[in-house]
Amino acid sequence: MKSLIRNLLAVLCLASSMGLSAQQLTTRTFFRDGILFFNPAEARYQENLKALVNYRSEWSGIEGAPSTSSFLVQGPITDRVGLGLTVVADRTLFERNTTFTIPFSYEVQLTRFTYLYLGVQAGGSLYSIDTDALDANGVGADPLLSNETKFFVPNFGLGAMFKGQDYFIGLSVPGILQSNRFQNLEATQFSAYEETVAYGVFGCSIYLNQSLELQPTVVSRYSSGTPLSVEVNSALEVNESFKFGASHRFQEASSLFAQIRLGNSIWVGYAYEFGHRAGIRTLGDSTHEIVSVFNLGI
Repeated sequence: MKSLIRNLLAVLCLASSMGLSAQQLTTRTFFRDGILFFNPAEARYQENLKALVNYRSEWSGIEGAPSTSSFLVQGPITDRVGLGLTVVADRTLFERNTTFTIPFSYEVQLTRFTYLYLGVQAGGSLYSIDTDALDANGVGADPLLSNETKFFVPNFGLGAMFKGQDYFIGLSVPGILQSNRFQNLEATQFSAYEETVAYGVFGCSIYLNQSLELQPTVVSRYSSGTPLSVEVNSALEVNESFKFGASHRFQEASSLFAQIRLGNSIWVGYAYEFGHRAGIRTLGDSTHEIVSVFNLGI
């Protein structure tokens, strides 16, 4: 049974990467903590140096299922300018994709309590395809591919954020160029690629009393040829030391999460996500995600 599941997983991974069009709409339960992964304007949004480490494991219990490891650091370098670094490593049964970006953001003060942040970023993705992994799991390697193929795809992105006293709105396209993963291999044309994805986000803080703060967030993702993805996330922060909440991505998945503050500068959190699509549920619908956020105060 495990061998059958691994084979099915390999076929799904291969189809998603080498089909007519392979779009990646990256999802995170802790989106609000990691906006810089999607919008370079966030680089100056923070007043102090911030770092984040995140790990997400999908289709729990299935060997070779997708996983994502992420890291970011961001902070101001002048009164108006912010700089950052993001690294995201995606892994599947046979494919490795490591993306890095260097975001730059400029702050424009509009009124006493409103600010506009304009961001740009440059970077790229290093792809590695290991067809031996397919053969080792009984699927069989594609003879059109070499045993291991590596290549680098550069990209750049743009973003903007508007910040009020207790709310923010953001729009971004973190990867403007379409990324062709496989093309002209052994004189064969492959049309697998990542579409350009546009993100929109709205978030606010609602102070219920001196110790309770409600933090709703709405995230939308759109890519040509795919339905609009909308996620609603809400957290309740208690005494600035503990958060818990829930997230719902329409027609896709829901999650529960909690975060706790350690000392003055560290937040750690865990999220459990379960899918709503029957096809995924038959493989294993649970996703686990952990995050550590470091607000360094410098």
